[in-house]
Amino acid sequence: MIKKQEYISEQGIYVGPEMKWGVEDVVAEMQEMNILESYKREDLEAILVATFKDNDHLMQTIADHIKINIAVKFNLPNQHE
Repeated sequence: MIKKQEYISEQGIYVGPEMKWGVEDVVAEMQEMNILESYKREDLEAILVATFKDNDHLMQTIADHIKINIAVKFNLPNQHE
């Protein structure tokens, strides 16, 4: 079992396994979409970079979940209601 502190780097950055995405994850999603033809690794890498680079929606979703967990931790009313 991994302790909570092991998910945080010395710089205070979350480094848990949920945030590690690779080209194999892109392949799995493509297969789920029935895209079975061959693909180049550089295409997979481009898809992965595009998914995370300047993704305001993803960053806002994470920020919203941080706020929810702050509210839970400190018994505050839900800010999204």
